[in-house]
Amino acid sequence: MQNWLCKGSKIIVTTRNKGLFSANDIQWIRYKVELLDDEKSLELFSWNAFGQANPVDGFVEESWRIVHHCNGLPLALGVIGSSLSGKGREIWESALQQMEVILNFEVQKVLRISYDFLDGDYPKNLFLDIACFFYGMDVDDAVRILDRLDKGARFGIDNLIDRCLVEINSDQRLWMHQLVRDMGREIARQESPKCQRIWHHGDAFTVLKGTTDAEKLRGLTIDMHALMEYHYAEVVCTDSMVCRKRRRLNFFQQWLSDFFDGGKLQTGQTSLFPILSTDAFRKMPDVKFLQLNYTNFHGSFEHFPKNLIWLCWHGLSWSSIPNHVCLEKLVVLDLSRSCLVDAWKGKPFLPKLKILDLRHSHDLIRTPDFSGLPALEKLILEDCIRLVQFHESIGDLQRLLILNLRNCTSLVELPEEMSRLNSLQELVLNGCSNLNNLNMELEHHQGRKLLQSDAIVASTSFISSLPLKLFFPSRFSMRKMLRFTSFSLPRFLESLDLSGTPICFLPESIKDLGLLRALYLRNCKMLQALPELPFHLDLLDVSFCYSLQGLANPNSWTEGDCCDHLVEFQDRIKQELIQKLDSQMFRIMETVSAQIQPSRFQITFMDGIFNVFVYAFEDEMFSNLFSPNICKWLIQNEFEDNFSFKISSPPPAHRICGFNLFTGLGVTSAYRGFSNVYIEIRNNTSGQSLLCQFFVFLMRYARGVREVQSLLHTKLRGNDPTFDNGDDVSISVRPRGPAIQIRTVGVQWLHEEEGKDEVINAHNSSDDDDDAAHVAKVEIASHIVRNYYCGFHGKRRARNFTFWNFAKKGLEHVLF
Repeated sequence: MQNWLCKGSKIIVTTRNKGLFSANDIQWIRYKVELLDDEKSLELFSWNAFGQANPVDGFVEESWRIVHHCNGLPLALGVIGSSLSGKGREIWESALQQMEVILNFEVQKVLRISYDFLDGDYPKNLFLDIACFFYGMDVDDAVRILDRLDKGARFGIDNLIDRCLVEINSDQRLWMHQLVRDMGREIARQESPKCQRIWHHGDAFTVLKGTTDAEKLRGLTIDMHALMEYHYAEVVCTDSMVCRKRRRLNFFQQWLSDFFDGGKLQTGQTSLFPILSTDAFRKMPDVKFLQLNYTNFHGSFEHFPKNLIWLCWHGLSWSSIPNHVCLEKLVVLDLSRSCLVDAWKGKPFLPKLKILDLRHSHDLIRTPDFSGLPALEKLILEDCIRLVQFHESIGDLQRLLILNLRNCTSLVELPEEMSRLNSLQELVLNGCSNLNNLNMELEHHQGRKLLQSDAIVASTSFISSLPLKLFFPSRFSMRKMLRFTSFSLPRFLESLDLSGTPICFLPESIKDLGLLRALYLRNCKMLQALPELPFHLDLLDVSFCYSLQGLANPNSWTEGDCCDHLVEFQDRIKQELIQKLDSQMFRIMETVSAQIQPSRFQITFMDGIFNVFVYAFEDEMFSNLFSPNICKWLIQNEFEDNFSFKISSPPPAHRICGFNLFTGLGVTSAYRGFSNVYIEIRNNTSGQSLLCQFFVFLMRYARGVREVQSLLHTKLRGNDPTFDNGDDVSISVRPRGPAIQIRTVGVQWLHEEEGKDEVINAHNSSDDDDDAAHVAKVEIASHIVRNYYCGFHGKRRARNFTFWNFAKKGLEHVLF
């Protein structure tokens, strides 16, 4: 492993096996994750059971008893709490009775209580099916399969999510905590007399040997690669270990021969894999889910299961599927990495099939006859590198939503019949390097959402009927882009990406695209001018467009890095700042631009709350604002949950009219984009609270940032709580999500003398009406735009939110 990593790399390993740290040549720093204490355990349990931080009246004692039995384990507290949410006292007492007979806190037995409390057989079967067969599967694909058994699979999954038994991850795949999945699989294994779900490769191997009764089998999964690797093979790290591995594999081959009483073994590349008998299928007539990855069979498939809903058979060794294999009830067929040349001999009949996945089948030359697949919704042919011919029946697939042809490098053109695919929403052509012509019209396809293509298309005649999102990659040659202004763009277009292309002008017709919301022109170095753009355009990116001479009025979001030469646009930004911001806000900007002089800084303004952000590159920071000689700040350098203090502000006659709030935020290296930070300033004396929020927005160039410093400024308005001399105050700052941590918080109170216009700290709600104040704002704004340019500008009218990102002139390339 050490040879894989750079010097100084740090590796974090989480494990329940301390034996992994026994290697003498690696220096480990061990850290034992502590369990929650009783108070935090009760709070976590209460949030899951009651939706609040403490138990409701009448369940305090029961809650403490359950917390005691969960022994500080967060997973158990969350799962048990969610299972008891909304349940009556009888269910609570039943749960406690079960927990009290579990000795030594066996976590799976504790978690099993949440399974036992699922209402009825359907949610229990759904949970076990996911744990055994569908963990990691796309949730929509799983719903298609499970709905064939009982309608309402998505509702059932949502119910399991509410019980903290199942999650859907960011890739929209079904996910479970490992302990929860182990609990579900152990329940399935304990049902072995019923033989309903066989998920363990070794158990499945025994069943397929034909020595086990499988008449009630619901599902079985086996992967011969995984079985051999996990149980019998070692990882080859050096050449000297190859012979050792070969000897061990020879032993495994001999073991297989003995196991099969001298039965046949497949020769060639997979000589270590046994050839099983198809007689095993006679004993599983009602199986619904079957995964047979890299397994081989000999004999007749006359008795192949006829009630299958899901069949996954990676590495299928057949060149075509025999017609007598009955798959009429199949919903999903996954034959990835197969040896198929012609998928079927003749016309297949799969009236229920919704997903056909043949990806990475490198020998596939022709697609099947699709006329017998009327329900097909997803056809995945990714990386079928020898595919050259589509059956003419492709146009009969009126329900087809997704067609993935990524990296089908032998495809030259698509058939005209594809023009009849009226339901098509997603067409993926990335990597189809020899595709010269789509040869299809798609003008009626208003419902589709995406065409992904980095193929070099010789003809532009099809473009006027392309999908709602259109992407022209940078590898388009100059010759093929010269005619870009000579054709009409599709009127239903919502997103157009021309980044990196050598265009000089856009077609005038772009102004007529009433649905266009996003236009990406990033790195179009030859782009000279923009025509009139659609009124409702939400996003425009003209970053690194060095030849661009003019830019229309700022849209909702306009990104223009390295475009400080757009003088008219920068002048509009200056006028917008003068119009929106008050004098105190300008003085903060002056301090940032003149004293701190960061490479970049950001400003946000929402509902009267002004915020300026500085990324902590080297010595770029707000530290000089905290000098006692400038103004009085209250600072907590190691912020935890809240910051408490008593207001002491001389003289008493000067009322508090606003405040500045400093926040130092730590940022994880992976975080990019928007995140909310919520602030509560509570007057504990009066019991009133002021709630507000600001946004942290890290852009692409901030990849090295580990800290962001924020200075927020706001005035107190008529409906806001009042704060007076001597009040006890606490400040709570909470980020949304784990990507941001609060490190430092500081507050500065702003005062205004009652009944007078004189202002302490140069703060007054009416000073913007003075001519002198306006002149000062213009002077500060002019100084800022002389040294900085606005490279990103955004608006959200619904929330009265405006965003500016400024970069120092002459340093545009430093951070990229």
